[in-house]
Amino acid sequence: MSTAVMLTIVLFVGASAAPLEPGTISQTWWRHCELLDMTYTLSNETTTFPIENYIKYQFELTPLVKGMVPYGSNDIYLHYGKFCTIEHIGTHLDAPNHVLRTLKEGRELFTLEKVPLTDVIGEACVIDVPEEHKYVRSNYKLTIDDIKKWEEINGPLHEDCIVIIRTGQERFWGNQNDFLGTDTPEHLDPKTGWPDTMAWPGLGAEAAEWILANRGLKAIGADSISFDAGQADYYKSVHTVVLGANKPGFENLALVSKLPARGATFIGLPMKNKGGSGSPVRVMAYGWNGPNDPCRMSAGAKAAIGSILLLMISFLILLL
Repeated sequence: MSTAVMLTIVLFVGASAAPLEPGTISQTWWRHCELLDMTYTLSNETTTFPIENYIKYQFELTPLVKGMVPYGSNDIYLHYGKFCTIEHIGTHLDAPNHVLRTLKEGRELFTLEKVPLTDVIGEACVIDVPEEHKYVRSNYKLTIDDIKKWEEINGPLHEDCIVIIRTGQERFWGNQNDFLGTDTPEHLDPKTGWPDTMAWPGLGAEAAEWILANRGLKAIGADSISFDAGQADYYKSVHTVVLGANKPGFENLALVSKLPARGATFIGLPMKNKGGSGSPVRVMAYGWNGPNDPCRMSAGAKAAIGSILLLMISFLILLL
């Protein structure tokens, strides 16, 4: 190899490894992103699942100090408080141990602090329930055929997807009865002791099993209070299927209506409570404004970069 070729390679590699200067696109791209906050604000009016302990431990924020306090010979302003709530409230994450005690084959069951960060960051793959089941009190469950029809239009799901079910329930956030799909949320099944009048659509357990077996996913999510439909059999539910695969789930996601079917990046960061079964999360998405979103590299840009790299490689080969 000639000295010129060696120098070219060294300069190319060195330039690619050199630290970026302030103002380069890689350091400023966040400034050009429109971040979508997919999190509901927590308050003592936040809708919760209508069972005793969920209602009993509504979100409560109590100021402990709010005002002027002594600081040496002067007074300073200080404000802090405490909050108390159930883990599964508002926009939140279900850890796998939420509905399971053990996993099959002796695998470790993830409690909240053990949920990998890689499972809460991924491509938002948004699947709509049929329009006739949105905005009505329906317990429709998405089927395997529904998933396949979605894939015909949007391409196959994959193991880096965070699969989000768009039920339309976000329209009713703030109205408990409509969000839960019932005028009698307190009514319980005498056999199970579980609410038995709630209604909203969700993913079906068979479809969840098919996705896990044939495509994979990082997590499941929905814009409703549960990614299961309002009336689902616990023993054959999406919760037991997906969490049983040691994957987390997100519920009460806000502004899912703004997401495209594919292409947005989803980030949902929970607290890191030892032994926890879930926690409120702050969820955001970027690259959600379509292929020209400055936070999403278009296919054309990828092709252009690929062409440039091919030209550089060809040039180096010619010099050999």
